[in-house]
Amino acid sequence: MKKIIRILSGTLFGLAIMFSSCKKKDEVVPDPQPSKFNTTKFDGTMFVIHDTIYAPAHDKGSRSFFNSDTLKVLTSNQINAKLSLSDGVIFGYFFSSDTSGSVIANTYAYFDTILTSGWHKTTTIFRKNVPLSSYINVATSNDILNAWNAATPYTGTNSGGYIYKLAVDQVFAYTTQAGKVGLIRIISVIPGNNPYSDYVLFEIKMQK
Repeated sequence: MKKIIRILSGTLFGLAIMFSSCKKKDEVVPDPQPSKFNTTKFDGTMFVIHDTIYAPAHDKGSRSFFNSDTLKVLTSNQINAKLSLSDGVIFGYFFSSDTSGSVIANTYAYFDTILTSGWHKTTTIFRKNVPLSSYINVATSNDILNAWNAATPYTGTNSGGYIYKLAVDQVFAYTTQAGKVGLIRIISVIPGNNPYSDYVLFEIKMQK
């Protein structure tokens, strides 16, 4: 009887080790866009979106353009298949090899006409110098508007049609062609050697 108990104990111990090792091996990697940024309670008059935007690929298959109507990042192929989607494009992302580095631009200022040929161009205007604390404390649509009003307008070429160099925890304000106001927080910038490894993690708070 003691022998049987020892055998059963050993078997159970072995199964416990196997289960434990499998659990560690299959552990899911946390989402790189943590929800901890949403430290405020929102009143239902705004959207909060986490997403990743990639540098453009000339196969038109990388998710490079954020659309405010779908609240998603879309590929050129998706927009070309339904050109009305270009109306809601707030910005696209590209990486410039000059001093600009990582750039977010509206479709008028977007550098690659091959990718945006035939699109209905949108006139998103950006402003800069939004304090990170202002962004974190935004809880209502009116807070977003106040942050836009307090932000610094761009001057000169493209007059706010694009923003660069992107850096972690920068916050920019924008207004869309439809008059919606929003804020963009840069969470991380990952420049890579090809479009599918060159991307920006961002969060947006936008009026409904």
